[in-house]
Amino acid sequence: MKIAFWSPMHGTGTTANLMALMLAIAEDSDRSVLLTQTHYCMNDLEGPLVAGLKGADREDYFTDMGIDAVVKYYKSGMLSKEILESCATEITDRISLLAGTRQCSRTAFENGMVSRIVERIFDASQEFYDWVVIDTNSGFSQTSTSILKDADIVVVTLRQNRALLDELFRNEEFLGLDHDRVFYIFGSYDKDSKYTLNNLKHIYRNITSVNSAGLPHCTGYMDALCDRKAAGYIRSGLSDPERSDREFFAALKEASKKLLSMTTKATKVTKAGRSA
Repeated sequence: MKIAFWSPMHGTGTTANLMALMLAIAEDSDRSVLLTQTHYCMNDLEGPLVAGLKGADREDYFTDMGIDAVVKYYKSGMLSKEILESCATEITDRISLLAGTRQCSRTAFENGMVSRIVERIFDASQEFYDWVVIDTNSGFSQTSTSILKDADIVVVTLRQNRALLDELFRNEEFLGLDHDRVFYIFGSYDKDSKYTLNNLKHIYRNITSVNSAGLPHCTGYMDALCDRKAAGYIRSGLSDPERSDREFFAALKEASKKLLSMTTKATKVTKAGRSA
């Protein structure tokens, strides 16, 4: 299964939400997960996850690893589970991280053959992992749009912002987003706002109680991301219901449960389609 995390605009917390949700789901699921991303700059999926691993503080830690390394193998006609594992970093016994490209040029990465090869690699990786989870570039780039259309589940990160929501749903048809495979996650969620999930679902017909959740702002988690201690923070918070940030973790557990339920239904539909 391919799961794409995306937002119509930068700065909504897509990467932070991806890490929190995947780490939480890993605690209650036996699925093998490959995390990766298509950003060519201004993204730090890797840092908060690999901090503390042996050698991770070296600048050359990801040399000969990540997407760029897999692309070289793919061009040579070589792609196997062993090769993917050698190019990825094990975060937990269920989660592996395939670092993003080291290229810093949008043109070189998104408009060339490399981006098409990367998409083929994501497709092939599904043979070796239960989930391939992709942190896509925000906005409506060619690469992101292509990945969203092909994903089994699209997790859209939003804010309680009418202008942002109006823009998203105006472009929904263009993106090819299917209501049944989209999960809406609202970061920095404010339960006291006029635009609660309960009210928003009456304004936007595609938002429902089943396919949406809110994660309140959590200073501790934001600090953990900056300190590159995200994995430890999430694990400890999930196991301690008496923490001061328990509201965040209660919401995270609820969001994880909803997303896991959606993926289970999508898997059944996919299998049924193949059988037919």
